[in-house]
Amino acid sequence: MDRDYSGPRLPFEDGKYGVTLQFVREMIQWFKDGKTLPKRYVWEIALGAHKTFASEESLIEVPIKDGVTVDVIGDVHGMPSYERMTF
Repeated sequence: MDRDYSGPRLPFEDGKYGVTLQFVREMIQWFKDGKTLPKRYVWEIALGAHKTFASEESLIEVPIKDGVTVDVIGDVHGMPSYERMTF
């Protein structure tokens, strides 16, 4: 990390980085001011997000009663999609 970096500091505790609400708020303002984060911080944030997402279930079942209409709205590889299904 550059020694002259004066932006928000990613908290470092117990030998690892962690994101706090204060850091996020400072980071948002830093971005609004047109500035960027050090690559090390970007990498640590991406690793933390990956760890969180990887620990979540990829599929869940949602019970839907007969006769109920469900709107499925999503974005797949940049192509907006909208589909209405009735069960």
